[in-house]
Amino acid sequence: MIFSILLLPVSNLAADALVGKLILIDGTVTIKRTGLEKAVAAKEGDDISVTDILQTGKDSRAQIVFTDDSVINMSSEAGLRVNQYVYDSVSNRRKAVVKVLKGKTRFVIHKYRSRGSGFTVETDKALVTANIADFVVAVLPAETEVAVLDSGVSVKNISFLTVGVIRLSVNQKTIVKEKTPPSQPSVITLQQRRAYIKDVHNF
Repeated sequence: MIFSILLLPVSNLAADALVGKLILIDGTVTIKRTGLEKAVAAKEGDDISVTDILQTGKDSRAQIVFTDDSVINMSSEAGLRVNQYVYDSVSNRRKAVVKVLKGKTRFVIHKYRSRGSGFTVETDKALVTANIADFVVAVLPAETEVAVLDSGVSVKNISFLTVGVIRLSVNQKTIVKEKTPPSQPSVITLQQRRAYIKDVHNF
């Protein structure tokens, strides 16, 4: 089965309502919503809201499409939380903050939005910002790895006490550890690029 990136239309709603939909599921995926004691099994077509926590099980995958058509592919045993999301189709402005809790997740932000827009991805160690980009964020026990498949992103340590910001271009990656600036960009080999795409695209 090929886990393709679907660019399906999703209604544009206010920040306190629908922010996207769970478009594709393979295997086991759960959603923990505010006000619920336990996570529940997710199904294709489920709405995604701010503060929702999504997790994929072993050998499982999920794809989310936000209302601005940004796409998120979650690999096996990955977790994320939507911390903030605002999209205004009239002014063409977007503000998104997603925290990757564990595992590997791919973000495909393919449409340019107006000045002041941004898409931020957080982990326990890194902060990644982008406007248009295709990149992978992998949360490991001791570090966060960020790899760019297309366009570019800015990366810094999540701690404001740690100084240092780097810019990653296509086919570059960096490692961010606790209380240290991101490592200098290194080149992604063709084999590594294929592995990233396989982990968060095909299965």
